[in-house]
Amino acid sequence: VDPLRVRFDSPLVIATFGGTGVGKSSLVNALVGEEVAIVGRQRPTTTAPTIIAHPETHLDVYHFPAEARIVRREARWLRDFLIVDCPD
Repeated sequence: VDPLRVRFDSPLVIATFGGTGVGKSSLVNALVGEEVAIVGRQRPTTTAPTIIAHPETHLDVYHFPAEARIVRREARWLRDFLIVDCPD
């Protein structure tokens, strides 16, 4: 029962997927309301996943790759959501 309880209490994961330059990182920044994902003209701009999470969210259960960039924000709604800006 405990593993199910952890999954039930865990935030919903929202991940962006798509081709180079389609606006994945810009969408993430718009959702969060600030520049948390790197945007730019070079392609590809996002070379490793960017994880945006509340400071109290335990990320060890997700097994993200070691090169993932972790951004912590105090936004109240991030207690219920975890955003992943995926590379191309």
